[in-house]
Amino acid sequence: MNIKLQARVIFGIIIIIFVISGIFLFIDSKSSDSYYNKKMKESENAAKNYATKMYAEEISTEISGEDGWFYYFLITTIEQKQDITSNFFNGCNLKYEKLDNYKLRVYKDDTYTEVVREIDGFPTLSISKKESNGIRANDEITKIENWFDEKQFNKKIDFEDMKDIDVYNFDKNTIINLYNNAVSKKFTKKVGPYLMDPCSIKKDELKDGYFWNVGILAFRGNIIALRIDIVYSDNTFLSDLIHNNKANQEQIKLYNQVKEIEKYIIKNQKIDILEEFPDYKNEKIMRLYKIISTFDDGYDEQ
Repeated sequence: MNIKLQARVIFGIIIIIFVISGIFLFIDSKSSDSYYNKKMKESENAAKNYATKMYAEEISTEISGEDGWFYYFLITTIEQKQDITSNFFNGCNLKYEKLDNYKLRVYKDDTYTEVVREIDGFPTLSISKKESNGIRANDEITKIENWFDEKQFNKKIDFEDMKDIDVYNFDKNTIINLYNNAVSKKFTKKVGPYLMDPCSIKKDELKDGYFWNVGILAFRGNIIALRIDIVYSDNTFLSDLIHNNKANQEQIKLYNQVKEIEKYIIKNQKIDILEEFPDYKNEKIMRLYKIISTFDDGYDEQ
C-alpha cells in the first residue's frame, strides 16, 4: 500500500465523523457508537508513526451560508517521509446538532454500491447534500483533497496556484487561507488528553430557563476549536442576542467571559477554568465547568 493510501486509511478512521463522504455505512454494527469508539481507539494506536498539522477557523455566515461552521485543513505524513503528504479539507457545525441537507448514506451491503436510504448525521461538510453547478458539496470535497494530494505543494499557495481547479460550493480564498495556515505549522505526533469524538456538542439539562451548548472540534486528543453558547427556553442563543444587539448588560458580560474561557482552553489545552478565572465563579459558570470537566473522560464506553 503506498504512503498516501496508508495515511488516508488510518486518518480516515481517526476523523471518521468528518471524512464520511458517502463510504461510511452499511449501517448495522458499523453505525453503533461502540463500533465507532473501538475504531477510534484502534486508529490512535495505528497512527503513532504519523505526524500531522491542522488549522481550523470559524467561517462567516456570508461564506458558509449558516452560522456555527468551523472549517479546517489537516495535513498528514509518515514522520520519516514528510515530503509526501495527504490532505483533508472539511468542517463541522459546532452550534447545531442537526441541519437540513446533511445526511449519512445507508448502503444495502458492504459493497457500498447501492444506497437504500439516508439518515440525519452530525452536520459536517463531507455529508452535505448542498450543491452548486450540479456538483454536491461532499463530492467536491473529495475532488479538492485529491487535487492537493496530486500537487504536493507543501508550502504556502496563492489564488494563481488554484487556477486549474474549478470549485463551486466553496470559496477558494477560504481554502487557500486554511491550507496556508496549516502548512505553515510544524508536524507533530503529539496526542493530547482529550480523547473525544472529533466533532461533538455537549449540553446540560434545561434549568432556570437555559442550558449550555458546547461545541468541540478535537483531533488526536487536542482541542482544535471550541464554541460555547447558552440556549434559552425559547431556543434563542446568547450569541444571537449579542450579534443582534438585543443582549442586556449581564448577558454581554457573560458572553465576554465565555470568549475568554474559549481562548484559554484552546491556547493552553487546559480545562482548569475555575482556577484560572476565580472571579467568574457563579452558578452559570459552575454549570459550564461540569461540562468542560468531562473533556478528559475519554471515549464513552458503550
